[in-house]
Amino acid sequence: MDATMIMGGIGAAGGLLGGLFGKKDPAKKQYDDIKALFAQGQKQQDLLFGQARQQQEMILPALQAGFAKANKFSEMYGKSARQGAYDQSRQTGSAMQQSMTQRGLYNTTAFDNAQRGISSDLSRTLIGIDESVAGMKSQLATQQAAAEAGAYGAMSGFYQNHAAANAQLLAARTGAMGNVQFADPNAWASSLTQLGGTLLGYGMTYGKDKANK
Repeated sequence: MDATMIMGGIGAAGGLLGGLFGKKDPAKKQYDDIKALFAQGQKQQDLLFGQARQQQEMILPALQAGFAKANKFSEMYGKSARQGAYDQSRQTGSAMQQSMTQRGLYNTTAFDNAQRGISSDLSRTLIGIDESVAGMKSQLATQQAAAEAGAYGAMSGFYQNHAAANAQLLAARTGAMGNVQFADPNAWASSLTQLGGTLLGYGMTYGKDKANK
């Protein structure tokens, strides 16, 4: 085997090496596909969480609006009850005055005592109404505070769940990419180098043997 044959062998090996390096590693495509797949998954996950966040954020204003209406209703109840108490007191006073007048007791001590009694009844009724309204508002305030705390807690948990989902997705992506097996071009290069060296050594030995003969 002469030098030409040896160099031809090495050239062929080099061509083979170039062909190998020229081809795209299938693992690279798999790697790119995994990245694209998880990027799409991240996009879909963010979209779903965005929609859920919008719904969650609507809860607090709805709660506040509902309790505002309930407070307004309690105030309207208080006004209506107080007006009813005044009307009832006036009717009672008119009936008492008519009765006292018919009996000749108008502008007497009995008449004055009756008037004071009616005024006292009205005062107690108004106080009771105010206490009732205050109790309703206090109960509503307590319920609203608990409801808002629950809403804020749910929102906090929502963001925690979102972060956990992103972490899980990232971990899955990392694991999938870690399982991709890439071809090692250096291994091929080493094998071809050894092949070239073997051919060259064999050629030199063969050349010496032939010369000696």
